[in-house]
Amino acid sequence: MIAGLLAVIMSTQDSYLNSTGVLVSHDIFKQIWPSITDKQELLIARVSCIAVALISTVMVFLAKGIYGNNMDCY
Repeated sequence: MIAGLLAVIMSTQDSYLNSTGVLVSHDIFKQIWPSITDKQELLIARVSCIAVALISTVMVFLAKGIYGNNMDCY
């Protein structure tokens, strides 16, 4: 049961990261610089996925939860 729940969470997170990468590379960078190649667009998508994942991870650890700081719960 727990493995199924974790699979659903990971699949949803992967979809959000993928759509964010495509949004940044295609809808933003391709509009600003229309002459970028597909290889460059893929690189931008990958870097933006990593950046969004890192920023969201930092935000989780800095956010105050129901019990105060998340690290205090342990």
